[in-house]
Amino acid sequence: MMSCRSARSGPAGPSRPVPALCRALAVAVIMVAPGVGPERAQAMSRQASLETITGQYVGPGVICPRFRLSGGETISLSGPLPELQPGQDITLTGRWSVNSKCMQGREFRVIPEG
Repeated sequence: MMSCRSARSGPAGPSRPVPALCRALAVAVIMVAPGVGPERAQAMSRQASLETITGQYVGPGVICPRFRLSGGETISLSGPLPELQPGQDITLTGRWSVNSKCMQGREFRVIPEG
C-alpha cells in the first residue's frame, strides 16, 4: 500500500520524496473543495500564476525570441508578442512554461493584455 508521507529508511538511508500521485491527489482535493468548483479553481490558478517580467528584447533565437531579464538571465519568449526591436526595453505579463519548446533557456509564455 502506498503512503503519501515521505518514507525514511532510517539514519543511514535517504528519505524518498512524496510520490507524484500524492501531489496530484492533493491538487484534486483542492480543486473540488466546498464552494470552489473546478472552473473557479482553474481560473484562480491561472490568475495566481501570472507574472510580470521586465528586461530587454535580444532578438530571434533558434525557435523562440530571446529576452534578457533585468537580473541578467537570458530566456526565450513564446505567445503573442508586440513588434520588438533588438535592445528595446519592455515589460511583459505571462507565465513560465513547464515544458519549453524553445531549446534555449527557460520559456516565458506571454499573455495578451486586455
